[in-house]
Amino acid sequence: MTKDTRSKTLGHAAKSTPMLTAEDERALFAAYRTGRDHRARHKIAMAHLRLVIGEANRFARSNIPAEDLITEGNIAIMQAMDSFDPDRGVRFCAYARHWVRTAIMACVIKNRSVVSISGTKANKRLFFQLERTKDALKAAHGGHLPPHWVSLVASALGVTERAVAEMTSRLEGDKSADAPTGEETDTAFIDTKASPDDDPETMLMKADTKAVALAALSELSERERHILTARIYTDAETVPELSDLAKIFGVTPQRIHQIEKQALAKLREAVLAKTSLPA
Repeated sequence: MTKDTRSKTLGHAAKSTPMLTAEDERALFAAYRTGRDHRARHKIAMAHLRLVIGEANRFARSNIPAEDLITEGNIAIMQAMDSFDPDRGVRFCAYARHWVRTAIMACVIKNRSVVSISGTKANKRLFFQLERTKDALKAAHGGHLPPHWVSLVASALGVTERAVAEMTSRLEGDKSADAPTGEETDTAFIDTKASPDDDPETMLMKADTKAVALAALSELSERERHILTARIYTDAETVPELSDLAKIFGVTPQRIHQIEKQALAKLREAVLAKTSLPA
């Protein structure tokens, strides 16, 4: 069975599986939490397969097999299940959506290029909206990009022109640095790229800082990681409101804001303690 066939099979399974009522959902979670009933766990996962497929379909243009994205989403569903508390009065789909979306986005960005694309908000916004914005510009200019399209895209997405140029190069596809730029030239691809502004020492410091931040993130509590992942390490179009997360965790929006600030402060302290960055 090919991956495409398996994806279609999963789609049919999702459509044929009925949605859970609030009562059914609470009963299944009770069975899973108290007796580790894996049949209940399977029913919950199957009932939310359409959620996973829906999120995977948002990234259909990423050229990553749909089955791979669905697999990442299903893993996120299982992880969300183990930390979900139905007693807070929030439906599981609302709680799990951010887990699924974050997992799928991470998979897309990780696999899109041999050269890793950092997961900043600006990069994620560019990664997922660049082609759409360029298509809109083409439609407005007779099917062709205007000469100053880089500036227009940068302004529309709230990023720098350099960021637009770099992401455009990334999305053109991975190329060998030594590969020629054309059939009738010996000029290597690397010779056409501008040198980075940062010197090796600065680049190393940035890499060390990122590694420290990632390590510090793993030391946060599950709630802190979830809030930062949903609010900070995501694209601008999917940032949940404080009130949305407050309902999930059963606290006030003010408390969510406080947890977010405290978690960010912990990351900052960890970075400053282990790097030479100025305070």
